[in-house]
Amino acid sequence: MAEQRRGPGRPRTRNVEPEQAAGNAGVPWQQIIQQMQQQNQMMMQMMQGMQGQQPPAPVPVPQAPAGPDFRAFFRMDPPEFAGGLDPVVAHDWLASMERIFQAIQCNEEEKVIFATQKMKGPALRWWNTASTYFTTQEIPKDWHHFKAAFLEKYFPNSVRTQREREFQNFKQGNLSVSEYA
Repeated sequence: MAEQRRGPGRPRTRNVEPEQAAGNAGVPWQQIIQQMQQQNQMMMQMMQGMQGQQPPAPVPVPQAPAGPDFRAFFRMDPPEFAGGLDPVVAHDWLASMERIFQAIQCNEEEKVIFATQKMKGPALRWWNTASTYFTTQEIPKDWHHFKAAFLEKYFPNSVRTQREREFQNFKQGNLSVSEYA
């Protein structure tokens, strides 16, 4: 081995045999090299012997059960939800999630896991708190319970009732909605 020094504070170049290098004193390098060569020869003989035979049967690798996964969910390009005060945005996000879930056929617990991956900011903080509440109250973290809590938070009954009244009082020309229908 050769050590080199360049500039101040570095050692000068000098040749050192492997046996003399620090920590390698007394290592039988020739024997190690011979053992490695013998192992290489044995491997070559094994490979040549296998060429004349059929390869061994592949070992079966256990696979995850078939079904939806994150890749299928994310390929559907689900929208993100950050919370906010607009109940229409919350309702639209929820409806988008449900359309995606119909396409990828996931179970009720997976729906919650997948949907919450697209929450951010205040919505994600809300879910972290709600999730803890679900756990302490032993409420299942399924889509039905998630959706109820989500709607209670972002589209409360008072807002739904107000929107229904607005819709019922909506006029098309001189006619109410029911008269127009």
